[in-house]
Amino acid sequence: MVTGFEEVFEEVFKEGERKCRSYSEHPLYKEISLVHEKLMRELKHDGVDCLKGLAIGIKLEDDKADFEYKACMDEEYERNREKSCDQIFAEYLGFVAQKVSAAYYSNVLCFVLLFRECISSYGQLLVEQRKTLPAFLFPEHSRVNDYTTDYCCDNNGEQIPDMCNKFLTQYIKDKRACVHLEDSELIDLMQNLCYWLFFNGYTCSKINLIE
Repeated sequence: MVTGFEEVFEEVFKEGERKCRSYSEHPLYKEISLVHEKLMRELKHDGVDCLKGLAIGIKLEDDKADFEYKACMDEEYERNREKSCDQIFAEYLGFVAQKVSAAYYSNVLCFVLLFRECISSYGQLLVEQRKTLPAFLFPEHSRVNDYTTDYCCDNNGEQIPDMCNKFLTQYIKDKRACVHLEDSELIDLMQNLCYWLFFNGYTCSKINLIE
């Protein structure tokens, strides 16, 4: 999981764009390292180069009404909502790393890193929007309206799906050369991530992507 992070980091963040001195100081790298240590002994690659249709525990055509209630109200969701965006992204990358080839994982890592930066760049907007959402969706420590911190370090994953369209239609344009995937593949990947978030109880939000 940690292999290739340095290369992706340097491709995504050119000199002068970096908020940290090296890849190893990036908040997401630190979370990935923790997940990597847990998975190292059982990590396997199935060798596929696509996440479209990848089983994540539910079929996309299934009625999710019962699951939506479960995701938002059960004890597992209570625990999951305490995790930061960075912790969640690291867990997703751990999930992906066990399903795909190393080459494709590098593409997913780049995608996640860029999406993570997009979310944090709109941190102030997300904090403002959070005021209109039910308080139980957010842990106590993330209800403080502090715009000076990195959003993905200090906030849970409830609002991650809210940034999908902004990322795909605006943010990614300036970094398109870094992601070696077709537009359709990016959309498939975003859908996979968001359904994984929903299925695992990291958000109660469903996505409605603008293609």
